Amino acid sequence: MSRAIILADDLTGAADCQAQAPTGVTSRIRLVTSQTTAGTIANDLREVQMLVLDVETRFLPPEAVRLSVSHALSLAFAASRFHRVYMKIDSTLRGGTSEFVGAAAEKLAAATVPVILANPTEGRSTLGGRQFVRGVPLELSPFAADPVHPVNESRISAHFTTGHTDASIRHVLLDELRRDPRNTSTDAPRKALEYVIFDAITDDDLDRVAEWVNSMDSQLLCGAAAFVRHLAFENRPVERNTGTFALTSEGRLLCVCGSVNPAATEQITELQAAWGVDVVTASESSDVGTDAEQLRLGLETTGRAILCTQRSPGLANPTKLAEKLGKTVRLADPAGSIDAMIVVGGNTAYYVCTSLGIQALDYAGTVSPGLAVCEVAGTDGTRRLIALKPGGFGGRAALVDAANRLQGLVN
Repeated sequence: MSRAIILADDLTGAADCQAQAPTGVTSRIRLVTSQTTAGTIANDLREVQMLVLDVETRFLPPEAVRLSVSHALSLAFAASRFHRVYMKIDSTLRGGTSEFVGAAAEKLAAATVPVILANPTEGRSTLGGRQFVRGVPLELSPFAADPVHPVNESRISAHFTTGHTDASIRHVLLDELRRDPRNTSTDAPRKALEYVIFDAITDDDLDRVAEWVNSMDSQLLCGAAAFVRHLAFENRPVERNTGTFALTSEGRLLCVCGSVNPAATEQITELQAAWGVDVVTASESSDVGTDAEQLRLGLETTGRAILCTQRSPGLANPTKLAEKLGKTVRLADPAGSIDAMIVVGGNTAYYVCTSLGIQALDYAGTVSPGLAVCEVAGTDGTRRLIALKPGGFGGRAALVDAANRLQGLVN
């Protein structure tokens, strides 16, 4: 079976790919840093069947995105040969989609790039070349008011032609897809790079898209995590348990939320009410040492604690606040006594992991759709569990449900 590798632009998106992988496929996320080598990636590929490289480009300027993607692909292809590269992008088109995918297309000299953004589980659908969230076009959805990455354009083509005038767009509309998924040829002239945007609403539609993609044998694809289950991974036995992750009743659990998405804010409110604890709020002016001491005392007293950023995103630099959250967690847990964490928001997850010296995350299971649980080890050798949730995923009770499942309180 041919091998695929995945590049993700943020860490929670990388974890969502793990959650969507075919049953039985072992996987690992590798944070691509200055310490990552081709040897590192080659070793990962000997141990797992699916590797996701987190290049963490969502908050980077265009030139830095291009360099990061090019570097990661160079390392990957120095380590192994890949039949396919899948660029995982946000299903609501937040972040520098055009730069992220365009850099890979340039590196691989791709001629055709299928774009598959539907994620039926989360109500994300593509129809008429536009992206919808639970039937509402993006510009009318809550994501239009996203405090960090507002999305005011549901036409997918607009997100792929920015800065790439040499790229052309082709749409495979739903009626055409459902008639014959492989009958998509066109005699129209095209430019050097062509993005093929697929309509899809259901999982059956994604199956049809997979048929077309397989018939074309495109090396480079991009889209939401939901399409990962249609990729091919090497099928060989790997001796590792990937299903048991419940904490003991004495386990210490920390929730860290840097996402200021309205959904995440509602979820933190619900979790605070369920746990009956005070939220430690980090802001630009708050003292890291004081915040860390509050967390430590909360964990010692109740075994549960919540750390989040201020809910006024316009007042702060989100990356600096994410770094601050990571440093706070490290100072609050110098002895590695936190058994598990739930981290909300990709940027936050990256800085929490790097502050603890975590470079790789091995998939252990899911606590809900799109919410993966990973086993990780820091520089001190402490192994713990970490559940990663994109800020905009899930309903009001998503964090409460995740915490209950992580603690083994419900099946």
